Formats: sequence, C-alpha cells, structure tokens
Amino acid sequence: MEKKAAPKQRRVRPARLPSNRAKRDSFKADNILVPLDFSRASFKALEYALPLAKRFGAKLHLVHAFDYDYPMSTFSAMPVAIPESEIASRAQRRLQDVAQKYAIVLAPENCHVVKGRAYHAICQLARTLETDLIVTTTRGHTGLRHVLLGSTAERIVQHAPCGVLVVREHEREFVRATEGAAKLKGAIRWKKILVPLDFSDCSIAGLESAVRVAQVWGAELVTFNCVPLQTFAVYGEYGGRDSTALTNYAQKAAKEQMNEVVSSLKSQNIIAEGVIELGAPAQAICDYARNNEVDLIVTATHGSTGLTHVLIGSTAEHIVRYAHCPVLVMPSHARGGNAND
Repeated sequence: MEKKAAPKQRRVRPARLPSNRAKRDSFKADNILVPLDFSRASFKALEYALPLAKRFGAKLHLVHAFDYDYPMSTFSAMPVAIPESEIASRAQRRLQDVAQKYAIVLAPENCHVVKGRAYHAICQLARTLETDLIVTTTRGHTGLRHVLLGSTAERIVQHAPCGVLVVREHEREFVRATEGAAKLKGAIRWKKILVPLDFSDCSIAGLESAVRVAQVWGAELVTFNCVPLQTFAVYGEYGGRDSTALTNYAQKAAKEQMNEVVSSLKSQNIIAEGVIELGAPAQAICDYARNNEVDLIVTATHGSTGLTHVLIGSTAEHIVRYAHCPVLVMPSHARGGNAND
C-alpha cells in the first residue's frame, strides 16, 4: 500500500511581540465614555468606569442616545407628542442627576445627549471627543432576532474608534466595594487576564494592551491559543491525508510560537502562562475563562463589516456575547471615517 504523504514542514513565523514603547502606548485612557439608557443594566458600566477613570486620571463623559422608532412609514408623517428639544433636555437633566446621585464630579458639558441609532451616535461622539475607552453593558441577547440585528454593545465593538470594555449585569466581578461606600467607590482587582492569540498581527495588538493592563495592576497573563479541529474532504488539496497528523503539526507549531511569547513576557517580569487547546476558539476561550477564575478577557478585532460579518460574526463578538467576565476589545488598527464604515 502506498504511504500517505506527510504534511510539508513549514518554517514557523515568529510572533511579532510588542516593543517597550508599544507596551507603554498601547493602552491609555485620557477620555472615557459611558453610554446610559437609564436601565439598571446600563448603570453597571459606571461601576467599572469610575475606578478606571480614577486610576488613569481620565476625564469621564456620560452619553444618552435617543431616536424615534417608527414601526410603519405612515407614522413618520404624524407629529410626535414630545418635541425633540424636550426629550434632549430631560435626558440631559437625568444624566446630571445620575452624576449627582453617585457623587461623580462631572461638568455639564461632559453630559452628552445625541440623536440617532445608538451605536452610530455613540461612535460618532467617541470620534469627536477623541475617546480612548468606551465602557458599556450588554444583556447578552441570543436567538434569531439577535443574529439578524445584533446588540448595541456588539455594534459599538464593530465600529468604535477606540477600545471598548463590555460588562454584564450578572457576571464575575473585578470591582470590589470599599467598606461603607457605594460600589462605585470601589477598587479594581484584576488578578488574571486572558489573551486569545492566533499569532496574527491582530491578536498581537490585543496582547500589547493586555501587557499594559497587567503591568499597571500586577496581574497574571494567560496567553491562550485554540487549534480548531478540522474536517478534511477525501478529495482536493488535503484529500487522503491523515487529519490527526495535520492537527498534531498545528499544535506543534502553536506550541513553538507560544513558548516564544511566554519567554518574552517573563523576561519583562510579567507572570505569564501559555495554554493551547483543541476545539472551537470562541467556545474554548469562554469555557477556560469560566473554569479558571479569569477576571478579564482582552482581545482584538479585525473590524470586519458587510454581509459576511453579519451572518458569521467574529470571534471577538462571540466572546462579547457569551463570556462570563468583562471583555476589553481593542481595534487592531486605527479606525477613521464614520460608524458606517
């Protein structure tokens, strides 16, 4: 019987690790924007934003986005009961009341009311303010309606010009309340940070931000790579090849690159561990985070758009949707233009 050809050995491309300058500059927070729709879930974002603003000495901005939702075109010609100016004034007062209730020292000009689709208006404001970080919440909706429409948080992740920290109302906490004080006065305790890596330039961009966060808080970094289980047809380029051999080769290549990453991190006095697993990446990342007391997941997104993105989504957005802990999503490159790009 003829022997099956072994997979060609390819030279492993070294992961491009962040330089010292890149680590210093990769994550900053001079301006933090917090969208509020005045629901209980949206106030959760304040519990995270305020300690972050205090730690980085950042300027805090609150924003409320409103829009009229006309279910039928015939209704669009009908006069509305409340003028837009009145809606905006009420929202402005509510934002100022929120700041006062939680003892947040906030100038009136830092309370913003914008009109339009929430994600679009928020991202446009973030560009105008040169925001470094948006802190928002998601309810984690699922089902067909979610797949077709997405959530505001996921759309912000897709289009934001800056990093987005996404939290849930019920999840693993990294904000610890101080004795006798509101939770907003609490301190951040990041102990373990998970960074998904596929060794692409995009994922290395996420690692740069995670390194900065780990340095500031003295946290442990877990660099995580998932080798997907492939199914190969009996014909075509991989026809007749042993899928087990191909998977083993992929694991070996990943291990070599992971060892390089971990060694570099440890040489910079960062507590780091490399983990390689088999399976579906998004699910494996969320499962590992849940089972190993991870406080924060830091990932990057390619910022894909269009029909393919709508139907399939990205690993980053699946993590945002299902992770039990907060997720910090960093754009892998500077984003310009508008929120429709």
